[in-house]
Amino acid sequence: MISAIVSDTTALIVLGKLRRLAFLGKLFKQVHVPQAVLDKLRQENDAIEETLLGLSFVSVHPNSSKHKFFYLNRLLGSGEAEAISLAKAMSLPLIIDEKKGRSVARSLGVPVIGLLGLFILAKRRGIFSITDAEKWMREAEQTGYYVSPRLALDFRHALGKDALSD
Repeated sequence: MISAIVSDTTALIVLGKLRRLAFLGKLFKQVHVPQAVLDKLRQENDAIEETLLGLSFVSVHPNSSKHKFFYLNRLLGSGEAEAISLAKAMSLPLIIDEKKGRSVARSLGVPVIGLLGLFILAKRRGIFSITDAEKWMREAEQTGYYVSPRLALDFRHALGKDALSD
């Protein structure tokens, strides 16, 4: 069982908008967040940043050396680059949703999980029911989180639900 993870920005923003950041503490003992991700959160919504900083299971890490993963900064935004760098340095999985960032992380051997993957994990650990997971997905979509029809279908299959049933 994974007890610690690194997080990029998107999942934190969505969970923050839903006022459910504490949910991460039910899945992990420790969530590591690079300063660049925190800076991006502050730009998006400083209330989310404040809430996140108030959670005992969250650790903020200074940004890595500019030279360590220099090429990541050329490919990705600073938050993604720092999150991948931190996950790699700590040998931890990464919460990341952006396709390009996921691809780069995987190419470096960093295991990745997205927001919907967290909901599936919660269901598998008995924290969520299938109904809860689907409800949270719909609520995430209402915040502007995009779920393609294919991803929604895959999500329902992963939950163990017949994709054709309602």
